[in-house]
Amino acid sequence: MTTENKSNMRKKKADDLAKDRIPAYGGNNKSGGKELTAEERLKKIGAKLRRIRLERGYTSYESFAWDHELPRMQYWRMENGKNFTFVSLIKILDALEMPLSEFFDEEF
Repeated sequence: MTTENKSNMRKKKADDLAKDRIPAYGGNNKSGGKELTAEERLKKIGAKLRRIRLERGYTSYESFAWDHELPRMQYWRMENGKNFTFVSLIKILDALEMPLSEFFDEEF
């Protein structure tokens, strides 16, 4: 199999996964049959970040932010589903040593 064929297969697999999860690719953002707003989806992401932090033994968002050299208020806003950038989410997932695929594997 050529490198080009392997690359095309990976792209097809990624596109197939995206179709299941992203509305623009034909997926949906529904919870219980109701369309989720952008704010509701951000809150869902924040809730998952909080749950993972607690599972990792951090009872305080401040101690997690401090230990991972993250801006404390920025991390608080993310856990509370306030508007944040994708770059910020990637920094948090790097601190958790969690790939994007694992984070978005469930519940999304």
